[in-house]
Amino acid sequence: YIELEKLRLPKESKVTFKVSGLNGDRIMAPMLFIPLVENAFKHGFQSSDKNPYARFTLSAQGDELFFEAENSKAKDKSEGKNPGGTGMKNLRKRLSILYPEKHILEVVETENSYRVTLNISLS
Repeated sequence: YIELEKLRLPKESKVTFKVSGLNGDRIMAPMLFIPLVENAFKHGFQSSDKNPYARFTLSAQGDELFFEAENSKAKDKSEGKNPGGTGMKNLRKRLSILYPEKHILEVVETENSYRVTLNISLS
């Protein structure tokens, strides 16, 4: 999905995806990170910001899986009045059903950026 989104962006767009600690034996619910990736592209590159970016990190350590999505945010956006659309609501619901008491979803919004961090215990 990230590679498809990069195709529609100008070449100078800053998109990074770092993966570490995965060895192929992790089993988790499919498509769990898609709303976070979609939101990063939707809000990070449809802004008037001169240096838009999206950064993604996926890592594993023991039975813990970590995913982070961070994107730029235009200073003049007024979207903060209705935080978290349907994608985030659905993700929170899926996490509570699939990983009750085994996940932490944190959202940090600043004037210039939006970062979502998801930690899941797969044990």
